[in-house]
Amino acid sequence: MDDDAEFAERRLTPRRRVLKPARILIDKKSVISCTVRNLSDGGSRLEVPSVLGIPETFELDIPGEGRRQARRVWIAAFALGVAFAA
Repeated sequence: MDDDAEFAERRLTPRRRVLKPARILIDKKSVISCTVRNLSDGGSRLEVPSVLGIPETFELDIPGEGRRQARRVWIAAFALGVAFAA
């Protein structure tokens, strides 16, 4: 299943394909490494080793893009879609 195609109609801004390392920061205590697979002003698709322990909201640190508050919109076995806080 192509999650990008399934959720494309819900996006407010188009996403561009990228392949960037990033970090999910949880309560300034835990860090989960992830890969950004697509990115827009409004959100992103992340690939992770496991979705276990990833909360509904967290801070996403993308080198060169800065830190953004993110909210989980959808979740799959090794990926999640997030929306950035306005």
